[in-house]
Amino acid sequence: MSRIIEVHILGIPVDVWRRASSHQEALQREFEIIRSSGPVESVPHRLLELIESFKSQFGETSDSTWDELRLAAEAGETSKDLTFRVPAAAAQAARELKAMMTEVDVYCQGGDHLLTVPATSEQVALREWILDEFINQIERGQSPTSWDQFLHRARSGTERIVFEGALDLATAGTLREAIQERRSRGIRQLVVDLSRVGFVDSIGIGLLVTTHNRLDEDGVTMRLIAPHQLQELLRLSGLTEVLKPEDPPQEATVV
Repeated sequence: MSRIIEVHILGIPVDVWRRASSHQEALQREFEIIRSSGPVESVPHRLLELIESFKSQFGETSDSTWDELRLAAEAGETSKDLTFRVPAAAAQAARELKAMMTEVDVYCQGGDHLLTVPATSEQVALREWILDEFINQIERGQSPTSWDQFLHRARSGTERIVFEGALDLATAGTLREAIQERRSRGIRQLVVDLSRVGFVDSIGIGLLVTTHNRLDEDGVTMRLIAPHQLQELLRLSGLTEVLKPEDPPQEATVV
């Protein structure tokens, strides 16, 4: 039997959630119409398939919790804490949904054949915060970050990305998307934490250099946290002065 983990989502802004929920429902209705005549590889088709898959996997454990938020909205509450009891697989599901919704945002911004307007920056932020909470609490054992704490960090202009595992041809796209999503918010500083990255190939190095250069053009500071092996690779590549890698925290270990 899969281990059940508690995920705490603290201080959900009820009004923002209500608007985001209404937008999502309108989008799904329109996507249902498009799916009936569109190819299976289309964005509407893939999003709805993913949602249906997640409902079959996690519906029993999450639907009743979301009902608490609906009741809070009906009662006129302004914020609500929720506790989800989910299997560890919910973290990967959150990651997949996050990537899918990034595609959906791009699709909606194209404006072709859609009546539903794109999600607002506030709605996107709420979605990203909730999905990241599932990933961070389940996979990294991090303490919950409340909505207010999330907003404070965002308004300070500093964003942090923690990447784990290998950074290579197969995974560079995931990091690139995460960087682009943060960059689109108009941040002033980006911390790229690779403390737990055990392998980086030439594609990964190229991504770090390209990211540094593009952020520099935007006037954004990039801080790179890198383990010893990566720092040595950057030194041999003559990139230490460009990327200026910093040592990871003492508790960080490479996986």
